[in-house]
Amino acid sequence: MLSEYKLDSADFLGKNVSSLPDRPSEAGMTAAELKAAFDRGGEEVIASHFNDLIDTLSGNEGASEIGTGDGRTVEERLDSCVESENISKLYGTLGGVLLLEENGQQSSVGYRIQQGDTVYLPNRKVLAFLNATVTDDSQNDRLFIDTNAVMSVNQKSGSHIMLSSEDVGAVSNQVFSAHTADKKNPHGVTAQQIGALTRQELTPLGFDLTLMEGVSVASKICRQWGPLVSINAMFFINDLASGTEVKIAEIARQFAPQDWITCCGMGRTASGELMPVCVNIDGNGNILVNSPVKVQYVSMSLSWMQGVF
Repeated sequence: MLSEYKLDSADFLGKNVSSLPDRPSEAGMTAAELKAAFDRGGEEVIASHFNDLIDTLSGNEGASEIGTGDGRTVEERLDSCVESENISKLYGTLGGVLLLEENGQQSSVGYRIQQGDTVYLPNRKVLAFLNATVTDDSQNDRLFIDTNAVMSVNQKSGSHIMLSSEDVGAVSNQVFSAHTADKKNPHGVTAQQIGALTRQELTPLGFDLTLMEGVSVASKICRQWGPLVSINAMFFINDLASGTEVKIAEIARQFAPQDWITCCGMGRTASGELMPVCVNIDGNGNILVNSPVKVQYVSMSLSWMQGVF
């Protein structure tokens, strides 16, 4: 292993300059011996280890002694490479095409798929063609793609096929027309599914008024159709209203609007003069009249949706 060629202090023991006597000449060393002592560390230790290292790296097993960053040796990395004596360059262009230079000639590898004039699609491992016949033209080193491939549907073939409704499993015009003309709800759709009122909700429900003292009613129609509530009535109020708001009647809380609503009614004075009056119904079902002058009769017509007003 290459680690065997590492040097440590033991390798220089007795061969380094520090091991010489402080006064070499007094110790009997000649000039030649002193020079040899200075060269001994480099020649006998460093040169010997370095030469052995060169011999190991240049030998047949040298690549197996050199490691790489991924934990493999250079020999293992080289074994995984694909050898080619002809390819000298392999590089990618700015356009994303992989090119190689082979025997001095530049050629492209793979395909670029272009959509429109400027949009290039990403490279994929598989290029699939629909409604086309692909033929491998090996003699000309190309793939031949026939987009006018012959198709066959229900024993009809050709590049352009006139298909009937039977060919594609569609119903005939007669069956389709009969279905659209069927008004008997063939799909069984319920009123709840489309948010429509039921028959019971469409049947008007009558309700009554509770009149205050001194008030009578000449005519009234009070009905409810589902969430729709309507009151049409004429009250005889005996000159009750005169510049103040007066309660003349009330309805059950279940029929009352969610909030205060107002309508413009018509009042008639004792002299027969018609006078516009304000009729209010609050959330508790109280019917209130506000008139600038005294009136004997008040007519009103008001409708609302429960939960809305």
